[in-house]
Amino acid sequence: MDVQKKVQAQLLSSTRIVSLKPDTLEFFFNKGARKKVPVKLAGVVETSPEYYLQRVEFTPDSVEVLAPSAILDTITEAFITPVYFSDLSANEKTISMLRPVRGAKFIPDQVEMNVMIDLYTEKTVEVPVFGVNFPGSKDLRTFPSKVKVTLTVKVTFVNNTDHKDDFTDQQFSAFQTYDSSKLLSEVQDELIKLMVKDITEQIFNATVANW
Repeated sequence: MDVQKKVQAQLLSSTRIVSLKPDTLEFFFNKGARKKVPVKLAGVVETSPEYYLQRVEFTPDSVEVLAPSAILDTITEAFITPVYFSDLSANEKTISMLRPVRGAKFIPDQVEMNVMIDLYTEKTVEVPVFGVNFPGSKDLRTFPSKVKVTLTVKVTFVNNTDHKDDFTDQQFSAFQTYDSSKLLSEVQDELIKLMVKDITEQIFNATVANW
């Protein structure tokens, strides 16, 4: 190899080069071709059952790529090196390197990734009032006679076919009332079933019903 011979010529005669790594150097010449591309997630992000992935943000959210035109035309996104998160219950922030592309150079070659999660559901419960050790000769009446239980769900929807239909953190709510003379524990299973059915229909109508 020419490189090995030139290096060997500068060494003492008693020194012998066994090998060179890498033994081949590649050079890509660019005539100023460059463009900006968005940064994209690669890998898996999983949350704890009671949480959901709200969004992933990159800073910067796009990077400049320099490459020969033939290579540049094939690059539409800059993917980070794959990440794997499981059972997340809190936001996660980390520095991620961009996945190399042969013949291309990303500026910068690393980004800050911010993984944001949120509670999947939240609920508000109003409970009935009961008198304890109340005199038998007296009547206790509560107003109102019925109470309302509300279930709220946050949903993020992404339509990869038409992004104008996307929405983030949209709330869907349902409620049911029950007689305050009954304990919540006596009726909650049936109430939850009815509210989940109602919310499921709302989400369906807001997302895929128009397809």
